[in-house]
Formats: sequence, structure tokens, C-alpha cells
Amino acid sequence: MNEKKKLRRAASALAAAVLLIALTVGGCSAKSMDSQGFPGAYTGENSSYRNETVAETAAASENMDSSGTSLTSETDVLASTPKNQRKLIKNVDLSVETKEFDSLITSLSAKIEELGGYVENSDISGSSYQYQNTRYGYMTARIPQDRLDEFVTCVSSLGNVTRRHDSVQDVTLQYVDTESKIKSLKAEQESLITMLEKAENLEDIIKIQSRLTEVRYQLESNESQLRTYDNLVTYSTVTMDITEVKQITEPAPTGTFDEIRQRLEGNLADIAGGFLDFFIWLVSSLPYLLIWAAVILGIVLLVRRLWKKHTPKKKGPNPPAAENKQDTLQE
Repeated sequence: MNEKKKLRRAASALAAAVLLIALTVGGCSAKSMDSQGFPGAYTGENSSYRNETVAETAAASENMDSSGTSLTSETDVLASTPKNQRKLIKNVDLSVETKEFDSLITSLSAKIEELGGYVENSDISGSSYQYQNTRYGYMTARIPQDRLDEFVTCVSSLGNVTRRHDSVQDVTLQYVDTESKIKSLKAEQESLITMLEKAENLEDIIKIQSRLTEVRYQLESNESQLRTYDNLVTYSTVTMDITEVKQITEPAPTGTFDEIRQRLEGNLADIAGGFLDFFIWLVSSLPYLLIWAAVILGIVLLVRRLWKKHTPKKKGPNPPAAENKQDTLQE
């Protein structure tokens, strides 16, 4: 009996020891993740590694505020950036009129290709078989920034520029902020990859991979934004509204006689244009006019014939010889 009691006591002590070990392991596992979701297994003997990781992340993000923008002042960034390295987005908007519409479009396309640019958008409308109106064109061209002035000068020589609008947007600060974000995200990505290689707990691995996925997404988004900035800065945007006209608009008159001359020339041009349009309409409408003339002539002849047929003839006075004979017989 004593031996049985001793065996039971030994078994109970062994079970208690196993339970105590299990509780200890479970408590360590529960505390293995800190408040940021990173493994706590790298504290203690590996505390130096964790401190280095935290220091790297903090150093990469020390200039970033809660919204992700740089705390570096705009004045400091712009002052430290040379003028020839500023990130400037240049846009030019032109209104052009021409008498040679097809020739202008062809020349512009050739010049854009020659300068190393490309046509981003093009739309031409306004003329058809039924309606012979003036044509309109809309073209958006992307021109290398260092060849922009050359292209605008070429457009002015090919057509009459009636309106020009230039705009410049300085995105140097946004560009620098985006670069800082990318640098910070890359540092965090490297740290997470290193931590993932050393992690052994499944829960820790899942959390690290989740954060790594988020960091990679943000990294790709910022790199895409940086490429967009590079494209807008490298290639300036030129928008052209092209109109086909019969007469080129002259500059505003500088004096009374110039104004009189311009108005007189304009009125004479309108009169000449009116006669020319009438002559063109008359010649082009001859087939229809001949058909209508034949129809009208046939109707007139038919009406005249019917009128003569249904109108009785009037009797004229008797001839003198007949009257004399009648008088003789009466005597």
C-alpha cells in the first residue's frame, strides 16, 4: 500500500511539472509579439539586433509626419536645389489658324517626331460631303522640355498663333518627399526581410509577411508617382486648337488709319467672298436649275395651249364688199 501511494504521489508531481512547463512556454509565446506586431524573440540576448532595427526605422522616418509628408521646410528644400535641377512641369496652350489645314497638320506631325516627341491626342472634325464648313483640329503633343521653345517657334512659323498660354508647376518639393518615402520604405522592407528570415513562430511570420506586403504596396505606389513626375518633367505638354480660315486674323491696329484700312479690307473681302460663294453655288446647282427650268417651261406651254383651246374666237366686222352687195339687193 505504501509503495502504491508513493507511485501516485510521484505521478502527480510529474503531471504538475509538465503542466507548469506548458504554462511557462505558453506565456512566453503570448508575450513574443510587442505592441507593433514584431517578434519579441529578438530581445534579451538578441536585443542589440532589435535596437538596430528600431533605430534604422526611426532614422528613415524621422522627417516624416503623420500624413506621410516631409517635415523639411519647403524653403530649405528649394534653396538647396540648384535651378537647373528643379522639377518643373511646363504646359503650353496655343490657338492656331491657317489657310492650309492639311499641310499644317502634316508639318506639325513631322516636326514633333523630329524633335523626339509624340502625339498624345488628336481630333479633327468639321468637313463632310453635305456640309463644306471650315475644319477644326485639336492636338496634344508631348515635347522634350529642352526642345519646347523650338517647337513653339515652329508652330508660329507654320500658322497664325492667335492665343498662347504658358504655365509652369514646380514639383521639386513633392519629388523630394516622394524620394524620402521610398528610401524609408526600402529600409523598412530590408528590416522586415531580415526579421522574417530569423522568425520561427508561425504567428510572428504571418504578421511580418502582412506588414511586408503593405510596405511593398506603398513602395510600388510611390515609385509609380515618381515615374509620373519624371515623365511630366521630361516631356512638356503642348495643346493646340487649330482652325481652318479663309482669311488670317491680322494684329490689332495701332492707329486710326490702320483700323480704317483693316475694316475696308475686311468689307471688300466679305463682298468678294459673297460673290464667289454665289458663283460657286450657281455653277454647282446648274443641273437642278436646268431641270426646274424645263419643268416650268412645260407647265407654261401647257397652260397657254389649254387657255387657247377653251377660249371662243371673237367675230370681226363684215368686209366692205359684202356690205355693198347687200345694199344693192335691197334697192
